[in-house]
Amino acid sequence: MFHSLDRMDWLCTISNAFQNYSTTSTQIRIVLRFAPELKPYRIHPVHVASLACLIESFASRGFSVNVDRNSLLGEYFFTELNFREYWAGGKNFVEAKEDSIFNLWRLKDCEKEIVPIRVCEYFKRGLFKRKDLATVQLSLDEAFYNVFDHAEANGNAFLFLRFNEERGVLSIAVCDFGRGIPSTVKAYLPGIDSDVDALKLAIQDSFTVKSQGHNKGFGLGNIRDAGVEGDSMWIVSNEASLVTLKGSVRGMHNEFFFPGTAIFYDLTLKSFEDEEIIDNFEITI
Repeated sequence: MFHSLDRMDWLCTISNAFQNYSTTSTQIRIVLRFAPELKPYRIHPVHVASLACLIESFASRGFSVNVDRNSLLGEYFFTELNFREYWAGGKNFVEAKEDSIFNLWRLKDCEKEIVPIRVCEYFKRGLFKRKDLATVQLSLDEAFYNVFDHAEANGNAFLFLRFNEERGVLSIAVCDFGRGIPSTVKAYLPGIDSDVDALKLAIQDSFTVKSQGHNKGFGLGNIRDAGVEGDSMWIVSNEASLVTLKGSVRGMHNEFFFPGTAIFYDLTLKSFEDEEIIDNFEITI
């Protein structure tokens, strides 16, 4: 049962559910239930992307997973976001019914360069016409390289975006159930014992664990730099969390173990400049 939309509480519930069934080998039926007071308009993309990773982890082991629709949030996941199509229908992307949402996209290695472009094209057709979304694409590029170069998620990774028109904020989440950033960093630098220290190191400019020849580093600092002063970025991975806000970086020890990495952040619309339109002209000789 999910009782709270506080993001850390939600991720704790996700982690506990994953751990509770991690050693189960028999096929079982799991029903995901949500407290009736949880409202869909209050969800952040990290709620959706992390829930998708949990469902994928269950489905990949042959468990039967059902969403209880006797709540506003359960009905929202089923009807508005078409969750059933991803697992019963075997689809990697299904359009949502709201223009302000870029629905779940199951991330594949072969599409890591295509998806950021598709996301920008989607929003530029509607809410962000003639806006320069280069910062959005750059931040997604960096988040995806983290998933595919370091996570070893074996296909369990999802993207979700939602635009809040009233606040003028685009919220983004990329979540995977892979190794986790601290595990990767500590394997490369055995002298680091703390997951918090590993996360802080991972967002430093040009840091790399040299996991892929083409990769220059995690690039997570570039996600932070894409926003304006009031925009926040969170990373939750293994036993650590890190939040950046107004130029500050704060690391915290989790009271739970997150089985992978959740990166979620906000980008304010005013940071998106208008595209420069170059008029055509004719040269006469």
